[in-house]
Amino acid sequence: MTEQRDPNRYDGPRRRLQALIEASLALGESQDLPTLLRLILDLATFHVGAERGTLFRRDRETGDLIATIFHGNELEQIVLPSGRGLAGQVADTGQAVRLDDAYDDEHFDQSVDQRTGFRTRSLLAVPMQLRSGEIIGVVQVLNKRDGSFDEDDEAFLDAFGAQAAVALENARLTDERIRGERLEAIGTVSANLVHDLKNPLSGIHSYTDMILQGPPPDLLSRCVNGIRRQTGRMNHMVTSILRFARGEDALLVSKQDFDAMLEEIAEDLEAAHRSDGVTIERTGERVGNVRVDGMALRRVVDNLCRNAVEAMTDGGTVRLDARIEGQEIHLTIEDDGPGIPPERIEDLFKPWETEGKRDGTGLGLAIVRRIVDRHEGTIAVESEPGKGARFRIRLPVTGPTGTEPPAS
Repeated sequence: MTEQRDPNRYDGPRRRLQALIEASLALGESQDLPTLLRLILDLATFHVGAERGTLFRRDRETGDLIATIFHGNELEQIVLPSGRGLAGQVADTGQAVRLDDAYDDEHFDQSVDQRTGFRTRSLLAVPMQLRSGEIIGVVQVLNKRDGSFDEDDEAFLDAFGAQAAVALENARLTDERIRGERLEAIGTVSANLVHDLKNPLSGIHSYTDMILQGPPPDLLSRCVNGIRRQTGRMNHMVTSILRFARGEDALLVSKQDFDAMLEEIAEDLEAAHRSDGVTIERTGERVGNVRVDGMALRRVVDNLCRNAVEAMTDGGTVRLDARIEGQEIHLTIEDDGPGIPPERIEDLFKPWETEGKRDGTGLGLAIVRRIVDRHEGTIAVESEPGKGARFRIRLPVTGPTGTEPPAS
């Protein structure tokens, strides 16, 4: 009975064994696919003394072989139907092929030579096989520089092919993970944008309704200014998405009139919900100028206030209380709504958590928490069923670390 050789092991001459070890280490360090493909071909042709090599990767869905050929630094890929040529034979049978003259074999596909202008003489092709037995491709080397390919070349390339198969599989899994993470990130960002655009759009709708009613000049001016604020917010949101896509996610901290921001939010909310019986009250004391990302913090206050308004289906009051205590801004947003069930409070700031809102994305409070954290602030919630909810935010007056203005 013939003992089946482990393709992951090569017990050849010491020089070749050392070469296989070095090649395996080099394959383990490579990450991106084009670099890895070039490295596999370079190592294979160098260590068996071949003029050129071709790497065939098997398409898992169609079974076709994708031939990778380098012309200098240019990579060319040719698709060969499943089972075609010697490479297809090796991929189907898992058996290596070694020929002194490729053109004497009826299975040799001459189309690649015709396309590239290269003349194949001797040939050695081995499968790239995972430990599971799956053959994911073929390594083929052409034209031995000194004589013909021998059994030692075949044994070396067979063992090398197994190492190359592992490296390619790792690269594929890494690529799938990265693509999955990117898709997840794009999905999250898109959901954030959809969530946030709902607020200014509803404000614009309310202001245009008021304009259509022919208001007096002073109210008309307030409506126009309100629409301009909301379109400015929408522009900022889209710009933020583009900055995120470019890898820019830093806060844009500057001196902001905190009181003016709260007054504008209150005015926009009252305009949007003037028929819902909701009153917005500003309490506390004047805060003055502080260092924050104004647009980002407006998202925080706006999200919390709109949640409160939506919770009060029969009308009520939302109170915005702001004051300075030491070196901190203390901002409290409180409502008369039904409150938050105790069992919900612990998970309140987790993404995708939503409570009783048919069109909710479950992202509003997750966005709030992230912005507050990035300002190096804190947020806490207090609530009792039937007694409303109270969100307490604390932020440093001078902004996050590293954003303080230079000393005068």
